[in-house]
Amino acid sequence: MKKIFHSIIIALAIFPSTILAESELEKLPSCSEILNPTAGVPENARGVALIYNIDRTFNDKRTSLSVHALYMPEPSRFGDFDSYEVLASIPKEVSWIFPLTRYAENNWSGKLLDQ
Repeated sequence: MKKIFHSIIIALAIFPSTILAESELEKLPSCSEILNPTAGVPENARGVALIYNIDRTFNDKRTSLSVHALYMPEPSRFGDFDSYEVLASIPKEVSWIFPLTRYAENNWSGKLLDQ
């Protein structure tokens, strides 16, 4: 079956004319984004995305991205689908796709496993 995509666009500019160097991106604070329903999705459906930098072994830094969605309709409501996926991107830079896993009725969660 197909999977439904939720899109998250990560904007990393404070002002349109601001350009951040890679070293400056690492200094940005953690952030979260409330995910509100769009047309055709029940009003109670909500979610949150948490984005932050993590330190790993050998001083390796990576970005952690996780999504938690509540009161989601069955994916089959939108057609021949059996699960949800997240499409997250930094425009003109990079994008990621990762699955959401059902953990309770109508609740889904997932995280980017950036190796």
